[in-house]
Amino acid sequence: MKLLFFIYAMAVTLWATLYILRWESRCSEIAIWWDNYTNEYDLDNIRPEFKGAWVRSKITGKYEQYYPNNSRLLRYLVTVILSLPMLLISVIAMTCYMNITGVLLSKSSQGSILKINILSNLAEEG
Repeated sequence: MKLLFFIYAMAVTLWATLYILRWESRCSEIAIWWDNYTNEYDLDNIRPEFKGAWVRSKITGKYEQYYPNNSRLLRYLVTVILSLPMLLISVIAMTCYMNITGVLLSKSSQGSILKINILSNLAEEG
C-alpha cells in the first residue's frame, strides 16, 4: 500500500511540474499573440498593489519597482506596535476563559501563573 502512495505522489509531482512549465509557455504564447509582451518591464511578476519607484536594476538592467528599506522598516514597526497589544489581549482573554470554564482547577495547576483565583472560583460548584 505504501508503494502505491509513493507512486501516486511521484506521479502528481511530475504532473504538477510539467503543468506549470506548460502553463508558463502558454502564457508567453498568448502574450506574444495579443501583442502585449514587452522586455522593458517584466509586468508578469509585479503585484498590482505594490507601490514603489521604477528603478533600473544593477543586475539585470531591467526596470523594477523598488521600495526603500527605511519605509519598509517603518511599516514593520507600525505593524509590530499594533499587533502586540492585540496578541496580549487575546492571551489574557484565553487565560480568563480557561479559568472561568474550570480548565485550571486541577491540582497540577496550583502553582501556575495562569491561574486567577477569583475567576477559577466561579467554575467550582457552590
